[in-house]
Amino acid sequence: MATPQEKVQCCFWYDITKSVTRVQRQYQTRFGRDAPSKNSTEEWYRKLSQDACICKKDGSGCP
Repeated sequence: MATPQEKVQCCFWYDITKSVTRVQRQYQTRFGRDAPSKNSTEEWYRKLSQDACICKKDGSGCP
């Protein structure tokens, strides 16, 4: 699973390249792990663009 910092890095690369394939290649090169899926990358980018947050929302209401 990607860390929040890795997710933001993917969003940055995606914003520049507009290519999930390039993001996946850069991720594998930089972090040495399997890259996130196309759907994950696009979802992170959409969330960051809309909400300025890629964190999971805790639905329980507990701190």
